Amino acid sequence: MHNLLTIIDSISDFYAPLYTFAYYEVEDIKQEIAIMCLEAYPKYNAAYNTSLLTFLSRHVRNRLLNLKRDKFTRPLDCMRNPELCGRETESGERDCINCRVFQAWKKRNGAKRQLIANIGVQEIDIEDKGENKSLRDIGVANQVEEMKKVVAMLEPEVKKLWEKFRRGAVLSEEEEEELIEEILLCRILHKQSV
Repeated sequence: MHNLLTIIDSISDFYAPLYTFAYYEVEDIKQEIAIMCLEAYPKYNAAYNTSLLTFLSRHVRNRLLNLKRDKFTRPLDCMRNPELCGRETESGERDCINCRVFQAWKKRNGAKRQLIANIGVQEIDIEDKGENKSLRDIGVANQVEEMKKVVAMLEPEVKKLWEKFRRGAVLSEEEEEELIEEILLCRILHKQSV
């Protein structure tokens, strides 16, 4: 059970800052991740030759993508069900560009995203003596520092994947799983050494 809690903590520390949106703060996402892991744990089957860490990481990532999709953008009915779309070209394809309903949906969801989107977090200088920092700012700065230490612990080939990911390149599923597993393992080792 201790191992499961350590894995859940590591996964939530890794994914929570990446999947915050709208009114879901880091702590909210951590709670969601804990619930997701506890729901998925009974479905884990070691016979499939995958580690619990990999299984839960993949499960949580998929569920967080669904959460963000469902809470951040509501799909348009005619996008989910093509039979509801009244705009089709002669070739039978949907013509969303000229669809009044689609354009209104696109404008409404674009405005909603702009209103509730998080502003990107830059590294925060806690040593700045002239300003009072909030607890959230200090927490983010601590996470940035911890992440730097974890990245320093990565093997050279995994560091290359990390840099590739940071530059915005798309990783293959295998590369992504390897990167996530190594980062989570290094975080566990880092926490144990502190």
